[in-house]
Amino acid sequence: MSKFFYILTIISMVIGGCVAGFMFLTAILMSPRLGVISLMLTAVYFAIVIFLLSKLPFWPKKKPGQSRLWVHAALSWGGGVSILLSLPMGTPLIKIFAYTSSHSSAASWAGAYPEEIVKALGVVIICLAFTQLSRPWHGLLVGAVIGLGFETVENVLYGASGAQLHPDSDWLGFWQSWGLRVLAGPGIHIMCTAIAGWGIGWALFAANESRLWRIRMVIGWWLVAFAIHFAWNYDLVALTPMVIKVLIIMVAMYYIFARLCIVSTKLYREDVGHSYTSEIITRPDLKCHQTQ
Repeated sequence: MSKFFYILTIISMVIGGCVAGFMFLTAILMSPRLGVISLMLTAVYFAIVIFLLSKLPFWPKKKPGQSRLWVHAALSWGGGVSILLSLPMGTPLIKIFAYTSSHSSAASWAGAYPEEIVKALGVVIICLAFTQLSRPWHGLLVGAVIGLGFETVENVLYGASGAQLHPDSDWLGFWQSWGLRVLAGPGIHIMCTAIAGWGIGWALFAANESRLWRIRMVIGWWLVAFAIHFAWNYDLVALTPMVIKVLIIMVAMYYIFARLCIVSTKLYREDVGHSYTSEIITRPDLKCHQTQ
């Protein structure tokens, strides 16, 4: 545990909480009735995801003297700090692409590029701030919770704005927006940041590995997360290609996340040492071992 990163995490929680609160208030002011309903639906979505994540075998067990503060820190980073830092980077990109012919990739660059960088930064800071986070798979979990925080706030805003933007009916716009969020790739931010967090976890907590190996792990897995997010936001205009693209990406990201969870469970059950040592891992299906 680093005192510097712990203090930085506490500060980020305050800032993140204020930003998330402002976003929730904006949604309510935008559409009072539907904004509240959007908050309620998001609370249910949030509770389900947290419950499922906490049931994973490698979820950090609470020990005497340790708290669940890292969960709140990750949620605050995802739902507040990530949004606050992403907007200044993403907005100029949208404007740049508005003056070019590359409209199809505008949302991809403005979303995947800043958001995945900022969310990954949160994984690093939070993993270094808490003693109970000391294994490679903890990076995956912290990333998943950060992604959940981001998605929670985004769902509320999309639900309220969808109601305002629909030309005929607020209710229809609201349910169309929520339907897309729930049926078309639910958890994309959770999956992407978890995948990036997997590489960060190995870079931070694997013992006896070179600096170059750690850099490769971070960059390699971050690029996987970036590619998924970039492809997801890419606009193909025509409906049929868009649906095919969405289905392919959903299968790919859920498969990768499931494989990482399976490997993490195996490693967790074999983990008997204080520090973690493994063979070089570049794919989640490679075997590994650890020694004390």
